[in-house]
Amino acid sequence: MSVADVCVVGYGLHPPWSEGTRVLTRDQMRALANYPIEVRGVSTIRRGATPVREFKMEYAHESRLGDLVEALGGYRYNRDAVMFARLAWRVGKRLARDDPDVLHLGFASHSLFSLLNDLVGDAAVVAQTFGGIEHGRLLEALDTPSRVDAYVSTTDADLTALESIGVPAANCHGIDPPIFLDRFGDIDQSAARDQFDLPDDAFVAGYFGNVNESRFPYTVAEALDSFAANASVEGFVVTKQIEDRDVRDLEHLTVHTGNLSDAEKRAAYAAADVWTFPFRELGVEGAPAIDPPLTLLEAMASGRPVVATDTLSMGEAVVDAENGYLIQPGDPSALVDRLQTLRSDSGACERLGRAARRTIRERYSPSAAADRLVEIYEHAQTHARN
Repeated sequence: MSVADVCVVGYGLHPPWSEGTRVLTRDQMRALANYPIEVRGVSTIRRGATPVREFKMEYAHESRLGDLVEALGGYRYNRDAVMFARLAWRVGKRLARDDPDVLHLGFASHSLFSLLNDLVGDAAVVAQTFGGIEHGRLLEALDTPSRVDAYVSTTDADLTALESIGVPAANCHGIDPPIFLDRFGDIDQSAARDQFDLPDDAFVAGYFGNVNESRFPYTVAEALDSFAANASVEGFVVTKQIEDRDVRDLEHLTVHTGNLSDAEKRAAYAAADVWTFPFRELGVEGAPAIDPPLTLLEAMASGRPVVATDTLSMGEAVVDAENGYLIQPGDPSALVDRLQTLRSDSGACERLGRAARRTIRERYSPSAAADRLVEIYEHAQTHARN
């Protein structure tokens, strides 16, 4: 059974690709480029944003209602009814007009759009999950699994949640994120450091991700700050948002906040000598949307060693003392010990960085991700026809 036409639906599929889930959806679409498959997208877009040019896309504008929800501290993609209506109209037209083989839902709103497919289309429905058990409970309440032919996730917690509500294991599919190596590396470190006001002669240890007690506990931030009090060490934090205690109050950390373009992100990775991912032990309900985190995989693709806690699936990407270091969650002193080891041995830093990049090449290649996606699409087609 062959797949010729795929319709991918998502939120905000346009630059600056401000969330990891959007980056993942974009890169899955890119990975399919070498297959003889027509891949077209339907997405929301904010007023004034630049549409993506590399894919065939149709856009539904986000509304002022969503702006108001966001201004009041809410999440616009849960409450912007005007946007939902516009997006549903676009998707319905695409289903009725082109009759795609697969409808790939790259967001959490599976219920509405799988029902829409039942009404006006005949596509096999593939639902990508990013939410863990809370979304699983919502799907169960709305009987969505009966209208979905295959679930796909990078996160084991999502698949566990789905199976716990009765979705057959055969319909739950894991997939690794595709990482494009040619988009990372080969960036002059000195120029990258100038871009972020980092000293050229320092050993730079960084953290990349949201600042909260689950991912970057304040005790870890304090330990990194104390380590950076050394004259030749700099702590570097790159975050879209600070959700808990403000690490900008710490004296020896350079903190960059806000969204980065792809080029800025690559420069940030190049600017550091090592990246840390000191997550706490997280249960199913606390699992991130993408596991292992994209930032960890991208840091490794940039040829940098990582020091990560042995939680979630980070131990599947990081092999202790081979391409980075694994430590136990909740042990800031162990983190500092590993950073000190890398600071004192530049040869080990380079060796682990090369091995990290090799891990990405061998396990997280776009071609492997595309093969897996097509396999899932074909399974979904078979399920839909049966």
